[in-house]
Amino acid sequence: MTSKQNIRVLAIATLTLAGSALAQLDDSAERAELAHLKAQADDVVRIDAAKAQLAQKKLDLKKYQRAAKTNAATDLEVEHARLEVLIAELSLALAKFQHAQDDRTSPGHREVGES
Repeated sequence: MTSKQNIRVLAIATLTLAGSALAQLDDSAERAELAHLKAQADDVVRIDAAKAQLAQKKLDLKKYQRAAKTNAATDLEVEHARLEVLIAELSLALAKFQHAQDDRTSPGHREVGES
C-alpha cells in the first residue's frame, strides 16, 4: 500500500472506543456497482424494443404477402420479410436471455435451493 493509499484509508477510517469497529472502509464503489447491476436487471427496455420490432416485422410480412397476391411484391421481397420476422424473433429471445442473465447477477438474486 502506498503512502497516498494509507492517507486515504486513514481519512475514511472511523476509530472508536472498545467494543466497536476500529475502522470503516469506503465501500462507495461497491455500492455504485450494485446499484448499476440492479438497474440493469430491472431494465426491460431491450425486451420492449424487441417486441415492438417483431410486431412491425410481422405487419410488414402480412403486407408483402397481400401485395404478392396481386403481383405488387416479388417472392424475394416476401422471403426477405419472412426472414426479417425470424431475425426479430431471435432478437427478442436474445433480449429475454440477456435480461435473465442480468437478473442473475443483480443484488439479492438467489439460486434455487439457496437460503
